[in-house]
Amino acid sequence: MLFSFHCAKNHSPFESKMALRAAYDAFEQSLAGVGINENGIVKTITDESRIVETLTNFDADEYRLMSSNFKYDQSLGYIWKEKKRQSMKLEFQRIMNVTMLWMTTPIERDARLLRSALKMGDAAGVSVLIEIVCTRPFADFLAIKYLYGKLFKSDLLFDLDQHVPGKAVRCLINLFSIERRQDIIKGEEKCLRKDITTLQNATSGEPQTRICIKHIVSILTQRSIGHLRNMYRFCQPEMRRQPKSSLWISTTFLCLVDPIEYFYQVLSNSIDSSPSLVTDIDDHQNEDCIEDDHQDEASLHCLDSISRIIMTRRGVDLDEINTKFRMFDELSLQDRIKLYCKGTYQKLLLELLLNVNILGSEAESSAPSGRDQEEEHAVAEEEEHAVGEEEEHAAEF
Repeated sequence: MLFSFHCAKNHSPFESKMALRAAYDAFEQSLAGVGINENGIVKTITDESRIVETLTNFDADEYRLMSSNFKYDQSLGYIWKEKKRQSMKLEFQRIMNVTMLWMTTPIERDARLLRSALKMGDAAGVSVLIEIVCTRPFADFLAIKYLYGKLFKSDLLFDLDQHVPGKAVRCLINLFSIERRQDIIKGEEKCLRKDITTLQNATSGEPQTRICIKHIVSILTQRSIGHLRNMYRFCQPEMRRQPKSSLWISTTFLCLVDPIEYFYQVLSNSIDSSPSLVTDIDDHQNEDCIEDDHQDEASLHCLDSISRIIMTRRGVDLDEINTKFRMFDELSLQDRIKLYCKGTYQKLLLELLLNVNILGSEAESSAPSGRDQEEEHAVAEEEEHAVGEEEEHAAEF
């Protein structure tokens, strides 16, 4: 795919220049996929040598001279066009994110995602915290909290209390601490009308009292999922018109009662907001807006959402999410990715969607198979037998 500019030495000056230009163009195209072979993510680990070889063969000054990623300044020489620099960073980052999510076990992955979300300290970070606590089995939380403390030398619940802004913190702490009940509990139906009124008032945009928030936290953390689903039928219209200050309420509510709809909405919004490749950015855009780095971070969060959801829901409910896309968009998730994502990142996502076994499913990652359990049992029996023989041998002496 790539070829060195040294191949142009035996040609005319014009041919050499054209060959050099073609080599630089091929190099820039390869950066969109970080030099990864289109067959899959496994090549990420082995094809780094291709990037190293290319970089060592190119002359950096000549590259800046011919590349459209740079502009010439009389006093400073060739410097990056800021928009293209940001886009190039994203191209590397999103491939790295998928790779790291793949290489990490589900428990460690969630512990690190929680840490990243806490460090963000904004509404986007709170949404990731809510997503994890509402869509993972409660049995996993003990392991997640333990590993979080081991990795970061801090208590997860303490960090939630310290870093989550606004009124969502108490709800999150309770959700991490209380096991969720699925079936409707006897007597809950008597609270249905009152709970609906409380939730509607909380999301109406009117000033919220301390008592109202305490009631909301109680409803979201102590009511059964069946009860919340009955409430959702009446509260859904109000959820679409609520102010940003109470957005955490609807996010938590939706994650609990209809996680498929939640993932569908996040994926749809993230794919539509996905930035272009570095080669697709308009040269006429304002290139001097260095202070716009926060837009770079926002775009990176969108890309992280695509990678995070596809990697964490494979083998769980990704097929149901895809069905949702076909029902409401008349386009499957694969079709949306073909339209809005590009380069090797697009090919990688399509492979992950089409072949759930390419990297191992979530279920395979989080639990041993029956065969594995049988092998472990056989090994344990052999070890017990060996210990018994050693004890008998020791008794003889």
